[in-house]
Amino acid sequence: MDLTVDFTDSLGLRDLSERIGSVFSETDLSFFDLIVNAMKGENGLSLKCIWNSVREAFSAEAADYKTIFASILILGIFSAVFAQFGQLFENRQIADISYDIVFLLMAMLLLKIMQKGMDITQESLQTITDFSKLLVPTYCLSVGFAAGHATAVAFYELALIVIYIVENLLLVAVVPLIYVYTLLSVMGGISSDNRMDGILMLTKRGIGLVLKCCVTVISGIGLLQGMITPVIDSVNTGALKKLASIIPGIGGFVDTASDVVYGSAILVKNAVGVAGILLLLFLCAMPLFKLFLLALSLKAAAAVSGVAADARMSRCVDQVSEGSVMLLKTMTCAMALFIVTIAVIAVTTNRGF
Repeated sequence: MDLTVDFTDSLGLRDLSERIGSVFSETDLSFFDLIVNAMKGENGLSLKCIWNSVREAFSAEAADYKTIFASILILGIFSAVFAQFGQLFENRQIADISYDIVFLLMAMLLLKIMQKGMDITQESLQTITDFSKLLVPTYCLSVGFAAGHATAVAFYELALIVIYIVENLLLVAVVPLIYVYTLLSVMGGISSDNRMDGILMLTKRGIGLVLKCCVTVISGIGLLQGMITPVIDSVNTGALKKLASIIPGIGGFVDTASDVVYGSAILVKNAVGVAGILLLLFLCAMPLFKLFLLALSLKAAAAVSGVAADARMSRCVDQVSEGSVMLLKTMTCAMALFIVTIAVIAVTTNRGF
């Protein structure tokens, strides 16, 4: 009798795979196949599969980001022309009006670009949340088989904290705050002084602090729970094994059988965790790559416009590009929270195997 098959049937992993496939229909990967491959020691997510996804994303988005770069550069050159043109005449009204029109076009372009980045980030964060809600109950049930009831309950609470942080703090608070940062950057570009720099720096540091605290707190809670609750279940189970081992005739058989059962349960648990991480990486690979291209395009445009454009315009583009980098960091933080949680659970509940 194959205990790993029994555990996969008991956990309902086939039904879970079907539900994940119906919710995330854009992926061709089978969650159950990833689990089976992980139990065999194989990598079900090949580099070729990842490369094909990245190449498709690049071919589909490259033209748009080239347009973004060219548009920002052209508007920056026009702003420099009008700024210098106004100095040649005593009456600067026409040049100033022309510069203001160019700046309004630039502001509209930057806000539209950042709105696109926000849409990608919000959709990806919602994907992480939905996927976690599907995976966590089954994964914590497998933890219960492998480590014990107390450990499963403790780590289920930790997983719920992760879902809450991603769904409420990052999705509802951090992403809109990044858009506020973008609006403030555009408003600061209107004036010739740097009156907005202080609040922009405060907002940027606040967002960075929130992201770092999220990862630190989740890692700390997971490690603390991993130091206590698995030991409690291990002591209880170990006492039962010792008690059964002293029974004459069947003690050695009980000890060997329990090791096989626990080993199979741990194998299934780790395979579910690895498959969950791989599938999440695949689901988030294209959005991450799109955000990377967006940040790269804005950073490159800011660097080039610093040479060709007016100083106010180039500073505005550079500050907005920082907003795109923060979107990328937010997306990466959400993935890191999930991966760290799964990794901590897997490592601390292996019972010495």
